[in-house]
Amino acid sequence: MSGPATLPPGTFACAGDLPTSRGLEAETLLTGIAEIVTPDGPGPRRGPDQGRLRRVPDAAVAIACGRVDWVGPAAAWQGEAVHVVDLGGRAVVPGLVDPHTHLLWGGDRYDDLEARLAGEPYEAILARGGGIRHTMRATAAADRATLVRSARGRLDAL
Repeated sequence: MSGPATLPPGTFACAGDLPTSRGLEAETLLTGIAEIVTPDGPGPRRGPDQGRLRRVPDAAVAIACGRVDWVGPAAAWQGEAVHVVDLGGRAVVPGLVDPHTHLLWGGDRYDDLEARLAGEPYEAILARGGGIRHTMRATAAADRATLVRSARGRLDAL
């Protein structure tokens, strides 16, 4: 697809009147997705809604103007795309973001995650001694050998 006639082949126009997935026009179409797992419905999730997921086998993702515009079964895509990228049967988990990590830490925050998924506010977790303060105390209490051993394990897993 070349977009409007004034654009050279292989380019894509991002405009306010750009057709959405209903118009089935995309800059990039990701195919070859064995399974995609994505939040069920539009918008961000909080509390127990974070655990409500939609699994789509043999999926495709259409991207228009740098944003995910459509997610669904590959067979349901009926549009055109400037670029098609075959992911070779990989799984895709969009929106699962770990913006950073630390090599050294003590303790874990699995209970915090379970509480957040159950809808407990972070402030309540923090007030009962969980959250970042929990791992700060566990890190301060851990001996050097324990921290080094756990860090080496994490490095080996990378």
